[in-house]
Amino acid sequence: NLKRIGFNTMNSESAINPIFIGKDENAIKMARMFFEENILAPCVRWPAVSRNSAIIRFTITTSHKKEQIDKLLEVCEKIGKDLRII
Repeated sequence: NLKRIGFNTMNSESAINPIFIGKDENAIKMARMFFEENILAPCVRWPAVSRNSAIIRFTITTSHKKEQIDKLLEVCEKIGKDLRII
């Protein structure tokens, strides 16, 4: 669903879902915006990844309910559009 919304998920097929952001500044803003929505979505940036290759990471587990995932997708779309990432 993240791909459907327009995010680059780096072809991940695991419980760890990255979203490619690029600029560190955008990833930091995005992580803060998720935090304000009570969603933990850390940004990973240089030196953990190459410069200008920052990502946001979500970990989805079996304890997450469908409603929580739906809310996450809704917030992702809103924030992605607000920051012009999608």
